[in-house]
This record gives sequence, structure tokens and C-alpha cells, in this order.
Amino acid sequence: MKVGSLVTLLLFVSIFGTIGYFFRSQYQSKQVEKQLRAEVARLMEEEQHAKILVLPPETDKKTGTKKQRLRWASTTPDGKALPGAEIREFQVEGEEVFVDTWQIIFDGPAVREGDPLRGKTLTIFYRIYGDQEKPAEGQPLEIPREVARGTMPTAGGDALVPPRFRQNATGEARDLEQRLWREFYRLMVDPAFAKTEGVRTVQGTAVHKVLVPGKEYRLTLNRQGQILFDGPMDPDPFVEPKR
Repeated sequence: MKVGSLVTLLLFVSIFGTIGYFFRSQYQSKQVEKQLRAEVARLMEEEQHAKILVLPPETDKKTGTKKQRLRWASTTPDGKALPGAEIREFQVEGEEVFVDTWQIIFDGPAVREGDPLRGKTLTIFYRIYGDQEKPAEGQPLEIPREVARGTMPTAGGDALVPPRFRQNATGEARDLEQRLWREFYRLMVDPAFAKTEGVRTVQGTAVHKVLVPGKEYRLTLNRQGQILFDGPMDPDPFVEPKR
């Protein structure tokens, strides 16, 4: 075989090999993304749980407004701390405390065929605030602060993914997971995009209650997206929050 013909053959082999690798990588990425969407869809069918421990309140000397100090922990159904979820402290103004959730309801016929999210409802804890605060001043619970204010998050990393939905993935899977949640957040803040993606509606739901210092309250998001705000009850031991 002539040198020129051999070089041409090797060039074609290299080109087709590169094309094959590209399409194989694309296929693998789509498979990983499909698996992630299926796992999110499965978790949508489970209840979410959290605990609030009410710490001694403080009173603003200038305004007389009572400030509730709260310790929040996402938990497993049996009340244990959810792995990977940080126990946090909040301070809200007023005696009555509000907890909001956010729901994305996917319309079955509109979501693409074969998508595991067809007909599902994604519900997550949204924000917490007191009756002497505006809802827009609420502090985010499981979603980035920007989303709570109606804009897309600017930061990346694991904070994009609510702890209950994290897959403990590495490499490409983790990148796809964060991209998927950016897509979910865009559905919350961009109605036009939500419509094109087969979302029936995006809506919020809130519960509120006057809390008693020294007592514990338990929140449950059930499979129908309802929030149950139980308590007061004697508190379980709480792990000190990270500093």
C-alpha cells in the first residue's frame, strides 16, 4: 500500500473513531441523566420530614418585636438526622412561624414520552419566616436564596441539590445532577420555560403556627404535597449546628 493511501486510511479511521467516541459519550450521558431523573421521580413518591426545635426567644429592645430562635433539621421518617443535611439555626421575627413549600406539578401528557417525571409532583421545603416579616424576606430552607427571590442561582456546587435528593454521585453524574436541578429552578422562576417543559403549574403552599419555646415541632410533606405541622412535643436531642 502506498504511503499516501495508508495515511488517508489512518486519517479516516481516526475521524470515525472520534465520531464514534462522541456519540458513545453522548449516549452514556443521556443514560446517566435518565437514571438521575428516575431516581428523583422515585424520591418524589416518598414523604419528607423535618424537625424544628424552638430555642429561648429574644426581644428587640428598640421595637419590642419578639425574635424566635429556631433550630432546623431535615430528618429521615424515623426522626434521625438526614445524612448530608446540615442542622441550621434561624432567627425570625414574630411569635407565629410560617413554613412554605414549593411545588412543580408535571402534566402527564405534556412531558415527553418515557420521561419518569410524567405526572409527578416535585415538592420541597422552600422558606421560613415570622408573622412580623414579609414572605419575600423569608430564609431559604432547601433551595438557593436567589430562587426564593425569583431569580436563577449564580453559584454552583452541591448546594444546588436539596440534601434529600443528592445521589452521592461523582464526576459526570454529579455535573448532570446539578444541571438537572438548575433546570428545576428555572421552571420555578420562568413561566414561559415551564410551559414548554410540560409543567402544569408551579405553586406554593404554607403552614403556620405559634411556637412554644423549649418544644419541638415536626413537619411532614406527604405524597399529596400537603404539609403537616405537628406539635408541640417534648424535644429529642439535637446535634449542635456546624459553625
